[in-house]
Amino acid sequence: MEITKDKEFIIVMKVGPFCGYGLDEIIQIKTNEENKVGVFYFGYGGAFCHPGKVRRFVDQAQKQGAATIKLLFITTKSDFSSALLKSEFLSENGYDWVNLHPEVLLVGSKFAFVAKGLKEVNYDLDLSQYRSMLGQRKGKYLNEHLRFRADKSCAQYEPRDCPPAPARIEYESELVFPYCVLVK
Repeated sequence: MEITKDKEFIIVMKVGPFCGYGLDEIIQIKTNEENKVGVFYFGYGGAFCHPGKVRRFVDQAQKQGAATIKLLFITTKSDFSSALLKSEFLSENGYDWVNLHPEVLLVGSKFAFVAKGLKEVNYDLDLSQYRSMLGQRKGKYLNEHLRFRADKSCAQYEPRDCPPAPARIEYESELVFPYCVLVK
């Protein structure tokens, strides 16, 4: 795959069935959400990709000339459940909370990426050519980072000479301001 400027800085996330919803249902919900609200919110939990860190990643990417950050999805069959209820509020800073638009459905999440242009795609991304830019595993290439419980990462294209580590990308979108929010 040729790396274009719009794929130099990416966020990769594993997605699958979540809190009782199948992946096809989730994709349809997010597509409808964007049609009604103008963006969609893709929720998640865990310690990876805290909103403040995501915004720092976006700032770094923009300073290096990136016009867009792609949000790429690798599908997994793993089914995740959470005790967290449906989110009703969002915040960019953790202090000032506003109501989520009534058309937004987020369950089982503490955070959400803000994106648009969700589309089905079908290509391989060589994870061995992207270096993680956040967290305790900062600097690891994605083929070493996205293992076990690590299911998402902010990364930059940094080519190297090594065996390829392809991952099938089945959905992609574009991150948009405010990029990532806290939800409750």
